[in-house]
Amino acid sequence: MLRNGIGTNKDYKQAFSWYEKAAIKSQHSLGYMYGTGLGVKKDIMLAYSWFYVGMKQGHSASFVNANNLLEDLGNKRFEVGVKHGNELYLRYARKTAAEKPL
Repeated sequence: MLRNGIGTNKDYKQAFSWYEKAAIKSQHSLGYMYGTGLGVKKDIMLAYSWFYVGMKQGHSASFVNANNLLEDLGNKRFEVGVKHGNELYLRYARKTAAEKPL
């Protein structure tokens, strides 16, 4: 709406801000879904990986939830979770950079 001026004046800075918030929130939400098993098979390591991605983006709840999962993960799975989180982060960063605007 803000980007296209539907029902309001165009405001690209505001539109960008909302898109960015939604992207960060979706990463946290994926972590939550994996952590609770809502809609997917429960997977603590994938939950941690998505929280880790959200944490790298500055989402404070992702930081809290990732830290809460540390005890459940153990050292070995923690290392795998961090590695996977970094891979997810880089994959989506590259994908976003490669996408052409509409």
